[in-house]
Amino acid sequence: GDGLILYSMDVAEPDRRRGAARAMVEALRAYCDDHGLFEMWVPTNSGNGPAMALYAACGGVREDDDEAIFVFPARG
Repeated sequence: GDGLILYSMDVAEPDRRRGAARAMVEALRAYCDDHGLFEMWVPTNSGNGPAMALYAACGGVREDDDEAIFVFPARG
C-alpha cells in the first residue's frame, strides 16, 4: 500500500497554539483513511519539543529512537 509523508508543519507565530497544526494533521489522517493509505509519517528532531508533543498528541507513534539524517553540505 501507499503512505503519505508530511514533510513540514509550519504555522505562523501569531496563529500558533490555536489548534491549526492539530487540525491539519487530523485532516491528513482522515485523507489517508478515505483513500486507503496504510500510514502517514513525518520526520522531526527529538529536540523539537513542540513538534514532538504535537505528533504524539495526534496519535503519532515514534517507532525507532535510532533514526538519523545525514547532511552533505556543498564543498564549493
